[in-house]
Amino acid sequence: MKMAESFFTRHTKERFSGKTKEQTELLRRRELAYDTAALEEAAGPLEKIAGQQLRKVVEKGLEDPESYERFVPHFEQCTDAPVLTLVFGSLDDPAYIDQSPNERPELLTTLYQSVVEKKVPKLGTLAQAAFTLPIMSDMYPAEGLRCTFRGPAARAASSAEQLNRMGQAVLEGALEVAENFLEIHGPDAKINVWGFSAGTQDAMFVTRFLGDMLGRPVDDCTLVSPGLGMGLGIFAAWPVNLAADKLREKGFTPQSFHEATYKYSQEAQLKEGKNNPRGRNFKVIYGTSDTIIPPFQPGGTIDFINLARKQGLAPTVIEYKGLDHITMPGELMWQKAYGNDPTFERNRPSLWSIPETYSDPLCIRKLDDIFSRFSAEELPFFAELVSERNGMTIMDDMEPHMHAIADWLVKHEICNVATGPRYLWVRNKEDLVDKIDPSIKSFRKQIVAHELPRVLRELSAIDHDESFKPLYEMTQEEKRPKLISEANSQTG
Repeated sequence: MKMAESFFTRHTKERFSGKTKEQTELLRRRELAYDTAALEEAAGPLEKIAGQQLRKVVEKGLEDPESYERFVPHFEQCTDAPVLTLVFGSLDDPAYIDQSPNERPELLTTLYQSVVEKKVPKLGTLAQAAFTLPIMSDMYPAEGLRCTFRGPAARAASSAEQLNRMGQAVLEGALEVAENFLEIHGPDAKINVWGFSAGTQDAMFVTRFLGDMLGRPVDDCTLVSPGLGMGLGIFAAWPVNLAADKLREKGFTPQSFHEATYKYSQEAQLKEGKNNPRGRNFKVIYGTSDTIIPPFQPGGTIDFINLARKQGLAPTVIEYKGLDHITMPGELMWQKAYGNDPTFERNRPSLWSIPETYSDPLCIRKLDDIFSRFSAEELPFFAELVSERNGMTIMDDMEPHMHAIADWLVKHEICNVATGPRYLWVRNKEDLVDKIDPSIKSFRKQIVAHELPRVLRELSAIDHDESFKPLYEMTQEEKRPKLISEANSQTG
């Protein structure tokens, strides 16, 4: 789903992550994969500051591998709920990993301080105002016990052995935390996993093996700016090009290094995990103008999403158009600071925001049941009302429940959509609407206008009905009896 623009989004797009037409096209040109110089040139100003700081972290790490490989789990009891959230962030400076994620200095805060020493009304300088700004940990879930892994920076590894060793060490640390938590709270306690940037590799690796340990998927996995693996990402991300240069000196190419570290990659976990989360429990968030993990480049976020869909995981995709690797998490931080729920922690995303819903037999049957209440003469008025209420909003950008209605009408040839942008209009309006007897036309439209809110409420109720699960969200054990019962009903 494409997220609506907040004030912060509009402001940062204009000032900090705007792209020229040529730069926008560059980010989508897959043949320019690993052209880090061009990507760095296209980076927004905040991305450039962040990238330069990350480059210093890598430079120091290559000189001091022992410090580079350190990581420290930090625990915070956010609420009393029996929930464990494992958080894996971006590359942390080893000098700060012993500090709590809630303490400064910290990357995004440092960026705000570094932009300019300009006077801010009632706040003084940006540096003085930093303590009033949201920080990275404000982006993390805050339910139950939160365990945030700071480090290792050696995810930007200079050898396959180092990257593999770090992946295994973090996995063992995370599984130990989860085992201790379950021993205290019982096997039914909730476990969530959250990852950002380089941390999405650890997050996906831990998600897969926690699923194996539990015999069920984790309750929620949220990945912000994932790719198919650090083996490719090290060559694609311009801030870590020093590590990529070391690997090239050893004879590695992006593909050969990906193969040498494949066991720990996101690609391997998507393909080999037997108990990965699905649907509303598996969220992917990204910004379209990201130059550090370019979403459209080979091995980037779009390839990750497509592979997850191919594996039947039906991820919930949240897209921030025009935001990058810094302004997109900045948007999440500000939204949460204002009490909003941009990552759907309090309220699960709508089923109707997931493309797989529209081909799921259970969901199709539910829509058919709803619209069976209306006559063939009334349905065109649904199309007319949906068109009127959405104006020139393209179909793919509609609110999810309105999109579900539009999709059903299109599939049943009550509506057409434009071949480019998917604008909606009534099919053969002369036949379907204009030829209805004028004496009853207004009456029928009033009936449909009265019923439309009810239909929207019914679709919304499905989102909150825990007994209603589309097939793509079920485990194999849950699917089997449902599929058997459906087969019996069809043959009986």
